[in-house]
Amino acid sequence: MRIRLLFLFFITSLTVAQAQTAEFGMLLGGMSYRGELNQTMFNHDARVWHSSYGFLLRQNLNAHYALRVNLLSGRVSGDDAFQKYGYALQRNLAFTSPVRELSGLIEFNFLPIEKFGSPVKISPYVYTGLAFCYINPTLELNGATLELSKLQLEGKAYSKIQAALPMGVGVKARAGSWVFSIEAAPRKTTTDYLDDVSTVYLNSGAFPKYMQTTIGALTDTTLINIAGRQRGNSKDKDWYVFLGFTITHKLGNVLAQECKRLMRNQ
Repeated sequence: MRIRLLFLFFITSLTVAQAQTAEFGMLLGGMSYRGELNQTMFNHDARVWHSSYGFLLRQNLNAHYALRVNLLSGRVSGDDAFQKYGYALQRNLAFTSPVRELSGLIEFNFLPIEKFGSPVKISPYVYTGLAFCYINPTLELNGATLELSKLQLEGKAYSKIQAALPMGVGVKARAGSWVFSIEAAPRKTTTDYLDDVSTVYLNSGAFPKYMQTTIGALTDTTLINIAGRQRGNSKDKDWYVFLGFTITHKLGNVLAQECKRLMRNQ
């Protein structure tokens, strides 16, 4: 019985010690995008912001560095009708797309908030890493939802899975085993088709006959809708941004309570 208790105590100590540096929690906030149909990253227009949520797992490596995994879900949209530029108003394009992100990040705390016994309770932080996201730009037309990637309005196919570079900055505060933070985190994608706008207009004759009615309804009737005329800027890749807060809790406290319960029952 003593050997069994010692073994259980040893395993418990290792598990709890490791888990004390790990945190699990939620992200809550808003998501927007910057591209051809919204040229301001942190646009104050509420119409281009949508609710976003997700989960995160953080493994603190030492007082300053941590590894982090995000699962983030949100939506982005853009509409030329919301822009102030004459060309954009004449172009008259719009889109909506879901964004589902899985990212691996490295996080740096400027102050030693994770150091044992440290009086520091608040610290600014930054992070970067690599993200993969699912996108699917769509448009509502006559009561139907059109997947713009299937129409290939610029004659180019693109994947709905894209890579992105996250760049986040925030401030976190620790209260016991809880950590609260606010952060702003743009993501630069590797595609210019998050909004399905990138290069030039195609000649309507390039589309199959069965698509002519749909293509005609999608395009505007102004002089800028001319084959070869610029539709977007392919040299400037699209961005999306998360702005919100996170709440995490140390996993070690939960494991410690469970392990103590198991030891009392021996």
